This record gives sequence, structure tokens and C-alpha cells, in this order.
Amino acid sequence: MSTPRREPARARCRGWIIPTVLVVMAGCGADRATPEPTAESSRSDRFGILRDLVLIDRPPAKGGPFFLDRFETTVGDYLAYLRAHPGASIASHLADTDPRLPVTRIDLLAARAYAAWRFCRLPREDEWVYACTQGGAYRYPWGDQFSSVWCNAGNLGLGRRLPVGTFESGRSPGGPYDLIGNVAEWTEAVHHPMLREQAAGESAEMPGLAAFERTPGLSCWLPGWLPAPTDWLVQADDHELARVALGGSFLSRINPNRLGHAFPTDEYWLPRSHAPTLGVRLAADAEGLLRSMAELVDEPSRAADHAVLRFVRHAVHRPLLKRAWRRVAATAARGPLWNVLNRELAE
Repeated sequence: MSTPRREPARARCRGWIIPTVLVVMAGCGADRATPEPTAESSRSDRFGILRDLVLIDRPPAKGGPFFLDRFETTVGDYLAYLRAHPGASIASHLADTDPRLPVTRIDLLAARAYAAWRFCRLPREDEWVYACTQGGAYRYPWGDQFSSVWCNAGNLGLGRRLPVGTFESGRSPGGPYDLIGNVAEWTEAVHHPMLREQAAGESAEMPGLAAFERTPGLSCWLPGWLPAPTDWLVQADDHELARVALGGSFLSRINPNRLGHAFPTDEYWLPRSHAPTLGVRLAADAEGLLRSMAELVDEPSRAADHAVLRFVRHAVHRPLLKRAWRRVAATAARGPLWNVLNRELAE
């Protein structure tokens, strides 16, 4: 499925001048008092996410750096999460599916719970678009030229999911796979009339408005003639506001002649949707990731401890983690990993 990469000249020349995406690879740069464990966390283990997080080096003026999973969440990843929670039911469509395929039929609340288990969250729209276009430099992750064999979109005509990471030519240099096609991906971006342009003459009811008006803690701050801030509407009615799903699926056709960014961005799903074309990709900011690990209650295995050490010792993103730890250390609850993180990241 993968073909030799033919990047446009602009993509080739910019790649070495101003690299936008930095890969989070395994590495270790400091000695420990005790021998390093040799066991490795697999991709689907709880701490396995650390080896596949890619650092997107976004400038502070545009929101700052963040991490994005190299792959869409797989069936195997999600099954590992379910098996770690006694009593969780495993649907037959998961148990009988190739574990390398991206997981689908996961609603927003389940996606959030899975992300939290792996110390992450769902991406915001601005993060996803920045990673997909290398900060607006290109139309697609791989450059400006479109090829139907570089992504599993409707143009290819397969009509089904493929194992994650199949399209080597379809990723940005050193970046995530399958940002275009395979399955659409949940984001936390809210879709409603205050954020999205409406068709001429269209009258749409404001999602969350009724709940907002019934919430004194929010509505008391504004007179009735002023519009409610969109984030207040989200707080008032989080479960009923449609979210934006990005990247398109194996059924989405890409129009290379479309002005601006040509990838599909117009899928909107209610939080309780279980769509066969809708999946999950994880994101994290440095502070949130460190806080989640520091506050972990369960005692980690030696393989998990090793995964954490390799992650925080990586030379490329270690400075970012050290800055974030200064903000986290004083306020985070001290779980089993707090001392490990403090020893590695404290000044």
C-alpha cells in the first residue's frame, strides 16, 4: 500500500530548515542508582503510549508545544484498557476484530475515559490541524500534492479500515500516521452556530442555551440581551453539544481542488455517537501528562517504570518536561511515580 514518497520541493527544502514536528523516540541519557529493567511496555500497555507520543513543537504564540499519538487508537489498545477494568464488557465486534485496526464505535465519554487511563486527553481542533498541516505550511501531512494511494480515504475505494501505520508515504516527516483517512478522530471542538458559519437564512437553535439559562451559576453573570460565551454553553450542556471529528474516514472523499486545506473537516457527532467510521487519537500537554503520571495511585510495574524513565530522559523534549514539572510538582498529589519524576526533572 505504501509507495515511494514524492514530496513537493517546498516540503523537501523546509524539512531541514525549520523542523516543525519532533519525534519522541526511545532514549536514555542519565544513570540510575539501580540497574535499568530490561522489560518493555508493549504499545497496548497503559504506559506503552509514552513510546509513541510525538512532540509537536508549536511556537508559544500559536498555543505552545504538545504531544500527539503517532497512531490512531487500535482495537488492541482499547481491549487492554477494558481488560484492566474488572467488570467491563467486551463487545463481540471488538473481540473478533484484528487488533491492529483503529478502534471505532467509541463515544465521546468512553474516548475521554480511555484517554485519561493513558495519562492523555483528546486533541483540540487547533492542535490537530497544526499537526496535520505542519503549522499551515502544507495542505496535507505529506505536502501539497494529493495522491489517492497515500491515505485510506474514499478516493482509494477500499471501503474499510486498514491497520494503523499502513501508509508510510501519507504521514508528515517524522510525524503521526493516518491523520487523513482510515477513521475520523474525535476532538473536543464544539460545533454550534456561534463557532461555525451558518448557511444564509438558516435559523438554528443554540445548543446548550436552554441549559445555560437554567444554570444560575453561569447565567447570572450576563444580562439577557448579551450572547453567552461558547465555553459557558459547553459547561452547561456538555453531553448534548456536537463535536468536530477531523481527518475523514475510509469513506470520505478528498477534493484536491478545494481551496485552502483540502482534507475533510466537516464531520459533527453528538457525544453519544457510536459510528463505524469514528475513532480516537490521543493528545497531551506536558503539564497535564506529568500531573496524571505523578498522581497515579497504582504501583507501576518495572516495565512501566522503565517506560517513564526513557520518556522523561529523552533529550529533545526533556527541557519542556522540566519547565512543566516546575508548575506541577508543588500542587500534584504524590503517587508512586512522583519521586521518580521529581528526581529526573527537578532543577
